[in-house]
Amino acid sequence: MSTNTPFTAFRQLVKANEDQGINHRRRLWAIYLKMLPAAMMSKLENWRYSRRLSSFSLTQPPLYLLGHWRSGTTFLQFLLGKDPQIIYHSKFQTFFPRSFLLTEETVKPVAEAFLNSFSSINAWRDGISLDMGLDTPSEIEVSLMNEGSPVSFHWGHIFPKSWKYYFDRYLFQDDLASREYRSWKRTVKRLNRKVQLKHPDKRLMVKNPGDTARINAILDLYPEAKFVFIHRNPYDVYYSNKKLWRNILNHIALQSMPAEEMTKAIRYTYRQMHQAYLEQRSLIPKDNLLEISHEDLASDPLSTVAAIYDQLGLPGFSQARPHLEAFAKKREGPYEPPPYTYDPGEISAINEEWSFAFDAFGYARKSLSAQN
Repeated sequence: MSTNTPFTAFRQLVKANEDQGINHRRRLWAIYLKMLPAAMMSKLENWRYSRRLSSFSLTQPPLYLLGHWRSGTTFLQFLLGKDPQIIYHSKFQTFFPRSFLLTEETVKPVAEAFLNSFSSINAWRDGISLDMGLDTPSEIEVSLMNEGSPVSFHWGHIFPKSWKYYFDRYLFQDDLASREYRSWKRTVKRLNRKVQLKHPDKRLMVKNPGDTARINAILDLYPEAKFVFIHRNPYDVYYSNKKLWRNILNHIALQSMPAEEMTKAIRYTYRQMHQAYLEQRSLIPKDNLLEISHEDLASDPLSTVAAIYDQLGLPGFSQARPHLEAFAKKREGPYEPPPYTYDPGEISAINEEWSFAFDAFGYARKSLSAQN
């Protein structure tokens, strides 16, 4: 593990991006404030748990949920997370990745009240997160960012003027140095072991949209991993991601980003991610991958989840069913597309740049004159 504390690691990232400007100093100091105590707690946790972690490994292949942001991965993660035999990276664990083994029982109630007092945190409830409770599911990539790991692609969201550099290098892992790849593997394995350490008999579920583009790397870590890939109508993904990016830029990003550059980033990331997925999915053994649609999951979540258990050979569906059913009832009813207003210029760009995705996943294209 790197000897850098979260504070010093983040400071190095800030220095690397200062020449392009930091527009939101209050957000910057709020991040520093959070990372300062994390340094001390990290050392204490490492002293107490390092031996146990070094000899511990996952007891069964993890379940990876793949799919672009706003494709339904969060609802699927929340739903599967109701199975008592499945564990996941919680929001507390991803907010405090270097100390949660030591602090989860004592600090979490205080942290929940503290974090929920910030408007930037509460804003995620507005159509971005299903629940901000600290026990609810989150993404391992958030852990990488919060511990100051330089190999997280989320720095492209924090420093959006350099989004393409961070996405190309750390999301798509293009031109990634060997030492950086080793650092990424080491960090992911450590974080996964930490989550499973308290529940060694349960199956770990990992949801991280970026992993959709790096199946080869996940299989390098866990050759027997199980995968569920979820896709959604590309137009809905596009317009939902515009909302997501605006939320990030308004509440979390440290730099400003022109609207045209934002939509360029959305189209580029979707294209690169799905092309990588389509190129790499054949690496997964047939019985270890199931592809589902957002529309099927939203309309009939329980049947869709039953198919996941059956296809991937996951045990315990009958025992998990009452828990899953209680949560699924919150989303019962036929799926209805969101009432987006479709811009002809954007439709044209999507049709051109994402043409392969419509064909691969069976979605119809809209005409250039389509409205609503």
